[in-house]
Amino acid sequence: MTDGLRMCESHLRRLTAAAAQTGGAMWPSVVDVRTGRMPGGAPVPRRVYRLIGAPRGSTLYWDQPLLVAAFGLSRASGDPAYAQAADRYVAAFLEHCVAANGMFRWGNHQYYDVLERKVVEFHEGYHELRPITPAWEVFWRLDPQRTDAYIRRMAARHLYDPARGGFNRHDDGRKGHAFIEAGGILCESLAWLAAKAGDKSLSETALRIARYSFDARNRDTGLVPNEPDTGRWDAKVCTSEIGLWANCLLRAAAFADTGALVEMARDAIRAYLIHACDQETNGY
Repeated sequence: MTDGLRMCESHLRRLTAAAAQTGGAMWPSVVDVRTGRMPGGAPVPRRVYRLIGAPRGSTLYWDQPLLVAAFGLSRASGDPAYAQAADRYVAAFLEHCVAANGMFRWGNHQYYDVLERKVVEFHEGYHELRPITPAWEVFWRLDPQRTDAYIRRMAARHLYDPARGGFNRHDDGRKGHAFIEAGGILCESLAWLAAKAGDKSLSETALRIARYSFDARNRDTGLVPNEPDTGRWDAKVCTSEIGLWANCLLRAAAFADTGALVEMARDAIRAYLIHACDQETNGY
């Protein structure tokens, strides 16, 4: 086993052991490396934005890359324990963190308190997914019906103008911050489900969401702003987040076989590569 695999194995063993100490299967967001337990004392670690660090809790949304790593480690090592732990984590999430309306209670404004056994909402408790596209195949394998219902409900709640693809990062159904991160994830998720469910209307919605961001581009430079709707600083800049958005569109195109998504991703990245380059430092 390589050093990288050993490090991943050690990390996952600590996480699953810490989860067992709380009597559950959900991995804690923070583990004290000295004790192998969830830290006590002050409830919020320093230098954590708002409560995204999920103090004394679990936040499966931010653990998506680690879930994928757990399955990869099981394949590479031949030890199924890591994939099994990831499956137990997701199953526990689906048991405890799905609202009555089908929405998953996760993202940047919610987490699960593993000690109090309840969902904690903060900063209005909005549903919000960015910048990670969830590992949908993992959820689909365990509960396809609930996964299908959630993605459809998610799109309905985040779109304030379905005809044009107008969306909000929060699920309040109103015009707000249409961050390209959130739009890319909505687009990719809908295209993924369109392929799974054979529902063309989902891929059409995905295309409208992508166009909503792309149509806000500067007509002279082709640069796509971080968000077009509020007139804040985000509406006046194009940053490296355009790469995340374009990758979402490319993956969506693979699911939905939509050439228009590839064209938008290509044109947006080309504009960034041209205009964001600092000729003096030859960097971006």
